[in-house]
Amino acid sequence: MASRYPAESSALAAAFPALRGPLLQQLHAHAGSPPASLSPPERVYSLAQLEAEAAADASLWCEGTRPGAAEKTPLQSATLTAGELVSLMQGKRGVVIVQLWNGFEPARGQPLYDPWVIPLLEAALATPGLRAVPSVAPGGVGLTAVVFADKEPWSVWGPHLASFGCQARANAVAGSAYYKVLIGKILGYADENIYGYVRSVGGGLTPAVISQVETDLKKLSKAKPKLPWNREGSRGAKKAAGGKGGAAAPPPAAGPAPGRARRGGGGEGLLGAPLPVDGGGTE
Repeated sequence: MASRYPAESSALAAAFPALRGPLLQQLHAHAGSPPASLSPPERVYSLAQLEAEAAADASLWCEGTRPGAAEKTPLQSATLTAGELVSLMQGKRGVVIVQLWNGFEPARGQPLYDPWVIPLLEAALATPGLRAVPSVAPGGVGLTAVVFADKEPWSVWGPHLASFGCQARANAVAGSAYYKVLIGKILGYADENIYGYVRSVGGGLTPAVISQVETDLKKLSKAKPKLPWNREGSRGAKKAAGGKGGAAAPPPAAGPAPGRARRGGGGEGLLGAPLPVDGGGTE
């Protein structure tokens, strides 16, 4: 039943307990009631096609947006998160962030209901070698899943995103060139795309900012990102409590992030902090 999806007993809710209760009720209300009848579906695109395209060339889902690139088609936009999750599971990305709850601009919809996002996210949680932590926006107006390879540097970089409440759709640190570059590099985007984006939305990019980001990333982990992360015999594995796959232990408590969380459309904070995380094994 669409209005009860995801379910309270789902693997997603088990991995991210904050989705249960009032927040899950808000998601169900957004989904609405299922229609009384359905017309026979006309298939225009399939998950198998998406997986094949990512296997052949995952640049659309791994490199970020090139400055001056053509606008994404409606289909590309709708399946962007799904493509990122597929690329992660194929080993072509080390970190992906997925917006679980959009409380800052709910009128714009809930990205969790984009095509295939929920089943792919649950598949990622069950994939050996992948871990996940929740990232709570300042004020509790957003909840994002940070899914990452359990190898350095991603096993350190992923939780670092959660430590300052990084969100997939809006960030309290959005006005900072430093954080734009930091987030882009952790997500594995191409440098030219990161720098071009920062310049296009207000600038502030300087050699000193880039140097500081690179210095700080090296302080977090000296390991260099090597893809595919799931290549047999690759190094850098980091053991985490709770066995293979599933949700990792919660990140350190985050201090106040710069700036203010973006609100809109009657957004409200439904999340408390710190967010509880099930540290168990594969969900």
